[in-house]
This record gives sequence, C-alpha cells and structure tokens, in this order.
Amino acid sequence: MKTLKTITLSFIFAALATVAMANSTITKDISTFDDLKLVIKEKVESDFSKPLNYLNEKGITRLEEEVDITFFISPEQTIRIISINCEDSYAYNYIKQLLNKEKLNVNSLMTGKVFKMRLKLDYKTV
Repeated sequence: MKTLKTITLSFIFAALATVAMANSTITKDISTFDDLKLVIKEKVESDFSKPLNYLNEKGITRLEEEVDITFFISPEQTIRIISINCEDSYAYNYIKQLLNKEKLNVNSLMTGKVFKMRLKLDYKTV
C-alpha cells in the first residue's frame, strides 16, 4: 500500500510539473517589447510541436510564410489582433486562432499600446 501511494504521488507530481511547464510561456512577466516577442515566438514554437495543432488538423505538412501582425494588449491583458498580413490563408488563420484573445501576464504600462511584429513561420511535419 505504501508503494502504491508513493507511485501515485510521483505520477501526480510529474503531471503537475508537465502542466506548469506547458503554460510557462504565458505566465512569464512581460515588461518590454522584447519580452513580448520572445513569449509569442515561444508560443508558436510550442504549438508547432503539438501533434494536434491547427495546421496539422488542416492537413498542412509544410508552411513557410512571413506574417506581419498588428495588435494591442487590452486592459484585460489579452492580445487583440488588429491586422494580419501574409500571402497564405492558412498562415493567417493559424496566427488568428493561436494569438487572438491570448491571455498574457504583461506590465500595466504595456496595455493599450499597439505593437507590430513580423513572424517567420517555418512549419514542417516529419
């Protein structure tokens, strides 16, 4: 019985650690535009590695695209996309579903400001 409790606690600890690591990019304190760019880049890279991401669900196996995003951070600390400029409609829809209304932990001085960012998407499945 003692061994079963130990194994169960170990499993719960591992599960909680995994969940904490998965959400770590969004819970980072963001106080500069460089921090914001890094968090968004990590969010995209993390999503690329998920087997059930938007692109994979749409049957996309390869996507290379530069995406220009204009957005602001709402007072509720969420990304609100103003515009997305790119050639590929899958890239457009991918960025929109991934980032629009994404909750961040930003410094209050960054809320209400408009940001422009260029993302280079390089997605390929193996």
